Amino acid sequence: MLVNAAFRLSNIDLKFLTSLSSPEEIEKEIVWRESLMNENENTFPPRAIEVAESSRAAFPLKLGHVDEYTTSRVALVGDAAHTIHPLAGQGLNLGLTDVKALAGAIQDSLSLGQDIGT
Repeated sequence: MLVNAAFRLSNIDLKFLTSLSSPEEIEKEIVWRESLMNENENTFPPRAIEVAESSRAAFPLKLGHVDEYTTSRVALVGDAAHTIHPLAGQGLNLGLTDVKALAGAIQDSLSLGQDIGT
């Protein structure tokens, strides 16, 4: 019931619900709060009815990367250069760090009068 409430109720409502002690109180509160809503079936995902036993899944965390990040006039950054499992939450950060490092290398090349493609 709380899973469905999480898709439909506000954070303030959910915070209040987690302060309640008994499942009966929680259920009563959810039913009342949802009754006040003007619910359009296209607004929310379908309601979860049950959780199938053994439906739990695992996604192994792994990292992959290329052997060479640069070659003449080509530089790989972000997911083109390396991948990390999305649940690790570092893919975007690594990509932005790559871009910052590449921009710094290009700036250094320009300041030394070198070809930026090298």
